[in-house]
Amino acid sequence: VWKLLLPVVLSFAVVQINISVDMTLGMMIGPGANSSLWYGNRLMQFPLGVFALAMGTALLPMLAQQIARGEKEQSRKTLSFALRSIFFIIIPSSVGLIVMREPIIRMLFERGEFDALSTARSAAVLLGYTLGLFAFAGQKIMNSGYYAAHDSKTPMRTSVISLISNIVFSVILMVPLKEAGLALATSLSGIIQFGQLVYYYPRKVGEFPFREVSLSFLRIFLASIAMGAVCYGCWELLNVLVPGESTKTQLIQVLGSISIATAAYLGLCFACRVPEVREAFAWF
Repeated sequence: VWKLLLPVVLSFAVVQINISVDMTLGMMIGPGANSSLWYGNRLMQFPLGVFALAMGTALLPMLAQQIARGEKEQSRKTLSFALRSIFFIIIPSSVGLIVMREPIIRMLFERGEFDALSTARSAAVLLGYTLGLFAFAGQKIMNSGYYAAHDSKTPMRTSVISLISNIVFSVILMVPLKEAGLALATSLSGIIQFGQLVYYYPRKVGEFPFREVSLSFLRIFLASIAMGAVCYGCWELLNVLVPGESTKTQLIQVLGSISIATAAYLGLCFACRVPEVREAFAWF
């Protein structure tokens, strides 16, 4: 147990070191940087914590049983289903956060000393974090596969490489992009770590369902881009039909746009023959 546990603990320590590095560099940037990082990170963590963490937690015992019984094909299908399902939710969430980042932050936080400049800075940070949201979600699923196969060292090694790359990217990007550069550096290092976990999976655990996951990712991505265009168009239209800046008006503008975009996304997934949407409706 200790041999398996210690690398996991070290992996979580790397996450905390990453946060400490960002906070320290944020202090060097100046007032407001760490606050912007905090607000942007909280919004990015919402879909990650609700969906990816839950999926990863539920996946671990199922994968562990299948791998222990030598059910290689079944474990491959389980991993494929988990990744495709989480991308089905996370990718449109990412596109929605990118398109609606300023209206969402304005609706939630812009009052009192949190002014328009604070909204713009937090929105830039949210954009930087959200670009790597699919990788952060994928890491949660991939780590479960490694842990199920009693390999906790590979995720730890990838975490250390991610930490080093995050520091390098942060130092480079913080000069031109300020705190948004720190968020983008976190996303880039997260994408690198996810890529490593995918690369080493066939060597350490078992076959990785690359083709079906890639095709599903592409279909979902295209549907999400179209959804983003619909969302932005609806927001512009609702700004004309329901003008104003009160909290009630902003709720109508933002939630109305998100609701219409969600319906459009499901329709687009059916049109693009994304299998996950049919699986979801069949499950319901």
